[in-house]
Amino acid sequence: MKLLICEKPDQARSIAAILGVPTKKGALYFSGNGVTISWAFGHILSMYMPDDYSNEYKQWSIGQLPIIPEQWRFSVSKKAFAQYKQLEELVKKANIVGIATDFDREGEAIARSLLDRFHYKNEIIRYPITALDDHSLKRALENPLSSQETISLYFAQIARSRADWLVGMNLSRLFTCLSREVGYREVINIGRVITPMVGLVVERDLAIANFVSRPYWELNVTVDVQKGQFQAHWKVPDSISDETGKCTNTAYIQTIIGQLKLNRKGVVTKSESKQHYENAPLPFDLTSLQQYCIKKFDYSAAKVLEITQSLYEKHHAVTYPRADNRYLPESMHAECTSVFKALILSDRSISSAISGADATIKSRAFDTSKVKAHHAIIPTQAKVDISKFTTDELNVYQAIRTFYIAQFYDPFVFLRNVIEVEVNKEIFTAVGKQPLKSGWKVLINHEYEVFDINQDDQDDNEQILPQVITGEPALISSGNVDEKKTKAPPHFTEATLLGAMEHVERYVDEPKFKSILREKSGLGTVTTRASSIEKAIAASFLVLDKKRIISTDKARTIHQILPMAIKSPGMTAAWEIELEKITDGQLTLNAFMSSITDWLSKLIYQLQHHEKELTSPESGFAKAFALIKPPTHDCMKCGAPLQKRNGSNGIFWSCTSETCNKTYQDEKGKPVNQEDKFCPKCNSKMFVRKGIKPGNKRATKFLGCSGYPNCKHTEPFK
Repeated sequence: MKLLICEKPDQARSIAAILGVPTKKGALYFSGNGVTISWAFGHILSMYMPDDYSNEYKQWSIGQLPIIPEQWRFSVSKKAFAQYKQLEELVKKANIVGIATDFDREGEAIARSLLDRFHYKNEIIRYPITALDDHSLKRALENPLSSQETISLYFAQIARSRADWLVGMNLSRLFTCLSREVGYREVINIGRVITPMVGLVVERDLAIANFVSRPYWELNVTVDVQKGQFQAHWKVPDSISDETGKCTNTAYIQTIIGQLKLNRKGVVTKSESKQHYENAPLPFDLTSLQQYCIKKFDYSAAKVLEITQSLYEKHHAVTYPRADNRYLPESMHAECTSVFKALILSDRSISSAISGADATIKSRAFDTSKVKAHHAIIPTQAKVDISKFTTDELNVYQAIRTFYIAQFYDPFVFLRNVIEVEVNKEIFTAVGKQPLKSGWKVLINHEYEVFDINQDDQDDNEQILPQVITGEPALISSGNVDEKKTKAPPHFTEATLLGAMEHVERYVDEPKFKSILREKSGLGTVTTRASSIEKAIAASFLVLDKKRIISTDKARTIHQILPMAIKSPGMTAAWEIELEKITDGQLTLNAFMSSITDWLSKLIYQLQHHEKELTSPESGFAKAFALIKPPTHDCMKCGAPLQKRNGSNGIFWSCTSETCNKTYQDEKGKPVNQEDKFCPKCNSKMFVRKGIKPGNKRATKFLGCSGYPNCKHTEPFK
């Protein structure tokens, strides 16, 4: 039997339609024409938590660390258990399995982790699915890859998930236990990506807090020449400029002003005019699309991913949304006419933009050498019903298709003019820009272009300059000195923080990591960066102040006490490069895991050895946490301190005494003392919940069974 394993039911249904396999609503698999198609629900298997391996890990202590499983184990999602059992039966009957999940590390792991668990030994093939429209699916199904061509993706995902588990579980327990010894009762969450990401924000906030503004001066003059007039800017000599090229010497400025009053005559020492070509911005990857939509539509990064995922899965309107690449294979250039036709059939309003496109133009985006597993996000060849799009979906779709169409427009052509005038041995410079041919700029509003969201627009002061020749006379007709002050670096926004995570080498000071990160790398992946920001906000490490992302006192304290090896963005970004090496077959899974466990063990042993020094009342560790201790609450049953926890059903309080199992619900940051109530149907504890009743607009409280969803008993809350 030939079995295809998909990632989700909708994906399976689309493939079944291509292969002529009958589908049935509510079924766990589709079968026909010699093919059986089934699916997972994303990750059916979840990694064991430490206390799943042994009861001894239920109580956290420093002495039990490091926790390094001898054999990695997984639990099956309760919600997907029926699907899991069905897959197990189908895999046992299969003599060939086709992996038809998304073509990335995650997709590879979803299928292969199940095949490994079911001890499957027969043939495996891989379908490189990057879009769900009919044309793309047919192409993927007709061009399968061998198992050996993609198994390295699986190894890379195993390495990433195991490394994240080891770092998160061990270091969170280690620093939580150390902080408890100095009286801090909250859990300290440490993550391979989230901790250095929060560190970027902390360092920026500290730089802003410690910034001392300094005055500097700019001198701008009006220059008259034979054929006109222009504005020029004084070029600060190196001998009196600061490290940023600014003039902080007010006496020198006054000397120049005095000289100009005596002699305003000068000469043109440089007149340069060159024609420049500016290519269209590349099609989007996920990060650049998120930055664009944050800037233009004020969406969150998570919302952009959700919308793009819907365009991909529900509407089949765009290619794979979690792309980390802005280039396209050269072979896809020939498909542009089919894409254009589909765009017009889907939306007649796009006809004018497409009529201006030239299908023979091959932009820099078409470069096979720069494409690995994924290519840029572009429209598919499917005719889609845009009337079914939400406003948000239409906005994101419009951005994706516009940047694709722009690849078939001429470059923006302009003259770049530079004039230098010398007066009294001082140099004054003017830069001009004269558009000659708009090209792709007729499609994309300059206000929202995203080339580098971290850079300011450099064209603000450019002007159309008159024609001059070198050696001709010039006259300073007026001038003014502007006193300005240096500005602190701006707070991160979600868009700029995404950019910082993508280009983390800009924020790394360690020379050994700086050299490693010259090749493309980043902090986390395009898929995880937005969720990392959300997790940091949920963990009270970061707060969103309007559009600014600011670190909390808790984050700054934890950042202060963590070793550089944990909080360094260079370390974790270097790990991402190692994961890429596994993907490319240049590094083995065992070698990577050996290096991670060795590094982690040495770090833990070192901190264990210095535990008494770290937690002494006079230590910097203790003093740092003394400043951020939250209000304390005692157990109303035994009097021991309560600890605030974040469970699957929200925040609650639990007693820290090993002999007391009392828990309390949270009410506005405080534990609520109430008599335990048990469900009359299943005898599980009842907890206060909030929900919106049908017909109501506001959420109200009610008692719900903790056994939900297996038991759905509720009672009114009094």
